[in-house]
Amino acid sequence: MQKVKEILAPYKASKLSADDAKLIKRQLRDAGMRPSPALEDAMRAAGLPLQKLDELDPRPPGPPPDAPPAAVPAPTPASKAAVSRR
Repeated sequence: MQKVKEILAPYKASKLSADDAKLIKRQLRDAGMRPSPALEDAMRAAGLPLQKLDELDPRPPGPPPDAPPAAVPAPTPASKAAVSRR
């Protein structure tokens, strides 16, 4: 992942600030990259594990803000019957 190397090139893991971590995350997101095993491997290979970014700039709980909404399961015959008995 050449783009990861380009984004991380100006930074040293030992000197990162919380603002640096936020900026790196924004640059990765703007480049269309999302947390994944492949991204973690590329960042580790570039000398900056994704976990380091999360230590400095923790992810909020829950799905990422741009994640599609969770699918609502279709009602089953049993759930329809339970609703009709109320």
